[in-house]
Amino acid sequence: MSHLAYFPEDYRAGRTAFRAAAEKAGARLVTYEANSIGPDGMPVTTDVALLGRDDAPHVLLCNSATHGVEGFCGSAVFTGFLDSGEAAELPDNVRLVLIHALNCHGFAWLRRVTEENVDLNRNFVDHTKAHPKNTEYSTLHPVVLPDTWDEKSISSSTDKLERYVTKHSQYKLQSVLTGGQYDHPDGIFFGGRGPTGAHERFMEIIENHIVGAQHVLFLDWHTGLGPYGAAELLGMTRPGSPHGDRVSKWFINGLAAPAEGQS
Repeated sequence: MSHLAYFPEDYRAGRTAFRAAAEKAGARLVTYEANSIGPDGMPVTTDVALLGRDDAPHVLLCNSATHGVEGFCGSAVFTGFLDSGEAAELPDNVRLVLIHALNCHGFAWLRRVTEENVDLNRNFVDHTKAHPKNTEYSTLHPVVLPDTWDEKSISSSTDKLERYVTKHSQYKLQSVLTGGQYDHPDGIFFGGRGPTGAHERFMEIIENHIVGAQHVLFLDWHTGLGPYGAAELLGMTRPGSPHGDRVSKWFINGLAAPAEGQS
């Protein structure tokens, strides 16, 4: 079976294939309800496949569809791995936890955000404290989201954004727009004002299947950046640090550190 064949046509096909492959591999399946429906009118769920001893001290935790529409790749990788038979080679001291479609609503509806219009990646902050401020985004919000969406407003917004880049830089604009903001629920990269349903599901999964492990390696699958079909392993670490060097040795092609301008 070719690699491309594992990429599903939609969320529903991905879920069906993932569950079938998990059962074939002898994994235990746990379903977490999302209280949301897909475009077909049927409920959507987050499904977790568990392989290995429940008390294994080392855990490989893999997540997909943090940004819903990016869930196709994670679904394909998980299904292909489970279907390949490689899971039978899992060391006795390692357990594998595969989270299929954490943001199942976004996956089903082909949206980056959750049902709350929240960018889930920016929702994992301490909501009991004051949210981070992005005052530059507030200035640009009317430009990004004009009152009307037509040829005139698009042209005006484009001109204003281009002037911003000329004055500051392309990098500055990208940082402001994608860094996350917590003041405009209708805006882009909105981090929410409290934990989303998907956030709460993730914490429940951690509580049920991860707590107690001695070591955890967490891989979160995303798509959309870089050359077509090319994979890049990003780490929130710095080369030369004990942590960064240790993690780099775990992977054949090493680790790219965005903080060092490597990605």
